[in-house]
Amino acid sequence: MDQLDEIRRLLNADLESRRAVAVLFDPAKDFTETLDVPCNNWLHFLVRHGRLKVR
Repeated sequence: MDQLDEIRRLLNADLESRRAVAVLFDPAKDFTETLDVPCNNWLHFLVRHGRLKVR
């Protein structure tokens, strides 16, 4: 799945959507015996004042 294309589609359809989220954590690859588990699991994209914000 192209997450960025889906985010673009969601925000073009609804600038106030709160569903524009990209998942960074892949349990199949990242959930292993390690202390380096990613702490950032997702990115949330919002449009505020006509500009794209990433939280």
